[in-house]
Amino acid sequence: MRVLGEPSLEQLRELEVGVELDEGVARLASIERAGGAANNRWYHVVLREGRHRELRAALGAVGIAVNRVIRVRFGPIELGKLRRGASRPLSPEEVDGLYALAGLAPPKASEARRGAPRAGGQHVRSRGTRGSRAQVRR
Repeated sequence: MRVLGEPSLEQLRELEVGVELDEGVARLASIERAGGAANNRWYHVVLREGRHRELRAALGAVGIAVNRVIRVRFGPIELGKLRRGASRPLSPEEVDGLYALAGLAPPKASEARRGAPRAGGQHVRSRGTRGSRAQVRR
């Protein structure tokens, strides 16, 4: 994130301890300086929970003006150069990482392959309307 000016050590400590907001306490897991010059300073911030605009609200509560936020990771998934509104398929390792983060076991490989041919080389496709029967293609 990019902030206007140089936050004091007291402001940064307050963010790591926790700031009371209307929705509850907001606490940054970590905040590290990442460069910048003049009035613009960049920081790497880690949130464990991200409610709507929580980062901006927390920094505003201690008197720090945020002028840019860039999400670079979501849990175990590195976003890289993914542009706003874009998507990409997850790797099997990323899927496993999300299951682990949620405290769940990943599905078995045979269960995870949606759309895989069934016995006899058939695919089952639903018409997607309520009460319709599945259509079998060969």
